[in-house]
Amino acid sequence: LSTAGPALSLLATISRHSSSSFKNIKTIKMIAPAAERNKEPILAIMRQYVPADGAACRMLEIASGTGQHCAHLAAGLADRGLQIQPSEIDNQDQSSSSSFASIEAHCRSLSNVCLPPMRLDISKRPCPEPPFGRPDIIFCANMIHISSTAAVEGLFANAGNLLPAGGRLITYGPYAIDGAIYPQSNADFNRSLRARNPDWGLRDTAYLAGLAEAAGMALSARHEMPANNWMLVFDKS
Repeated sequence: LSTAGPALSLLATISRHSSSSFKNIKTIKMIAPAAERNKEPILAIMRQYVPADGAACRMLEIASGTGQHCAHLAAGLADRGLQIQPSEIDNQDQSSSSSFASIEAHCRSLSNVCLPPMRLDISKRPCPEPPFGRPDIIFCANMIHISSTAAVEGLFANAGNLLPAGGRLITYGPYAIDGAIYPQSNADFNRSLRARNPDWGLRDTAYLAGLAEAAGMALSARHEMPANNWMLVFDKS
């Protein structure tokens, strides 16, 4: 599932590497306008959860999509010892191939991003560990509202299994808050999602907190974000 979401148009920038090792290989950087707008607010919140002492911090990103968030977080938090493993689901189609190519294109120059991206279906259990081992943080943006129930439940179950005590699952996107969807634009968005796929839609924070509790985690913080989005932080006990 792409972090860009199916309703967003993508602007593809195609360039060619001049080095001999990449000669004649096209590199496609997909740009999701929403990701460009929200990557800096997301980074600002993530600074609160990546330790500033320089100790190594390993993060698994679920549904990396275009790779924009991965690249921005890796660049912005490199001084804090953050290492990121991006991942995407492999649907064996052109959209999957484009996502994997875009992630590599955005992140190739960043030494603290582990490439290639993992091919990961988060609905499957158990989820394999990243090559660097158990992550300290699992980050997932703009996936939950355009995912199947199996994928949402898999995200929380796998996070509970992968994260060590003190680890965190951090998610970003639009949600129903304690049973209410607001403002009206979010309610309209929820209806449009459910019309397209009955298994999609804005998940309620109480429902997600219940999934977290079943996986040995607890909802510890909710950060209100621009454009009627939220970042939710779940701590592993």
